[in-house]
Amino acid sequence: MREINNFENFENKIKETSIDLILNCAGVFGPSFENQQIESLDFEKFQEVLMVNSISILKIIQIILNNKLSKKNLEILVNISSDAGSIDLNKEGNAYMYRASKTALNSITKNMSIDLMARFKTIVFAIDPGNVQSGMNPGGTLKADVCANLIINLISSNVRLLNGKFVNLLGDELPW
Repeated sequence: MREINNFENFENKIKETSIDLILNCAGVFGPSFENQQIESLDFEKFQEVLMVNSISILKIIQIILNNKLSKKNLEILVNISSDAGSIDLNKEGNAYMYRASKTALNSITKNMSIDLMARFKTIVFAIDPGNVQSGMNPGGTLKADVCANLIINLISSNVRLLNGKFVNLLGDELPW
């Protein structure tokens, strides 16, 4: 897992920085749907998708918590997830890499919402932004700037009520 060691540059850049909000929006789908069927899973690519979509946020938080300045000031952590990561909403199967990585992110989010709230009063929650136009999804129906504004509005209003939840852009709770 050499990727875990590639955070050195980030660590150096934030040494003297106070961080109060993290919006974790890193995400990759991985191979096409056809290449995410059980018979064709590439486990090396699976590890890469898990690393980007879920494990990397743990490393980022570890670095921040080891930074005394940021540890004291981190108020909100928002993880951009997907309804594809909801176990309850999965009625289609397939997309094993993407679904598993977002399910892992959801689990990490829920766990951190308990841990970081108890230790630092940090609010942690996950958002499903829906079908957003992006490099990963050029055919998305929601423009990225509209999505960003909805996220800002959500963070700006009653954010304390969101701790430990998985919500859509309107703040409606989704099943983990």
